[in-house]
Amino acid sequence: MTSYKLLNVEAQLSLIQKGLKTRPIQYPVIDRLVQDLATCIGQHVERRNASINPIQLSILQRISEDLRTAREHIRRQDSQNTQQTLILLIQKYRAYSSCNSAYLVRHPEKMETDLAGPESSAGRELSPEGVRQAKAFAEIIEEEILMSSLPVQVKLLYSNYHRTKLFAELIKLKINAINPMYGKNVTLTFQEDEYISGGLIKNDDPAHGAWTAWAATPNGKIVNDSVKHWFIDKESSDPSKTTISIGTTHFPIIFSFLINTLHIPGDRAETFKYADYIKHTLGRYYYEQTWL
Repeated sequence: MTSYKLLNVEAQLSLIQKGLKTRPIQYPVIDRLVQDLATCIGQHVERRNASINPIQLSILQRISEDLRTAREHIRRQDSQNTQQTLILLIQKYRAYSSCNSAYLVRHPEKMETDLAGPESSAGRELSPEGVRQAKAFAEIIEEEILMSSLPVQVKLLYSNYHRTKLFAELIKLKINAINPMYGKNVTLTFQEDEYISGGLIKNDDPAHGAWTAWAATPNGKIVNDSVKHWFIDKESSDPSKTTISIGTTHFPIIFSFLINTLHIPGDRAETFKYADYIKHTLGRYYYEQTWL
């Protein structure tokens, strides 16, 4: 089994740039840095291929080609072509990194017993399996942060239910460990968000199989409009940084959006799993291994 090693791409590119400025150029050092970067990108594409926006994936593929070309120039100790190739590569990587992402995520599996009593569901803790699911999703975010060549801002948003805040806190723990472990600075905000609140759902939970009918009700349409606003609000971009927005919310919130906006068939939308997500990047939505 091939081991997977995460790399702080921003720091790696900075080391490559410094290496190009040294005189004489230390070709073996630069070659090792370029090889490690190429391995990192190759593993990331293999591991996350389906969930990478097609435009970003195309950029990464061109960067991989540039890295192979750069190594050929390095072996020949061709200073001019090595520098030219790597400088253009860094510019391409900035284009890849300046694309924002927004994730709307269903909370992980919850405990059956509620902190507020059996009649409520707002205070439920995450189950042990739910904690595992939360950590697995947090690793996806960690990887996306480290793959950026720009400073990263993460907006962690959650509903008014305890379990969604717990989920966000587990993601926050993983993000806060990135700087000590990899030397990557991340700006993080953490707050409740009314647009993905469980309080939006006014009806009692429909029985299994009745969610599609609920999504067509006025309340279902209101929930859908709230989610649309949530995604639209995340579309503005700053080319000097990567912004990743994460909303931890509930099945009905996501379900209504799947039905009303993405036009996913009801029987398919009802299979939306714990800790699964919709991702939005460059005007397209990712759902179940497909960009819509």
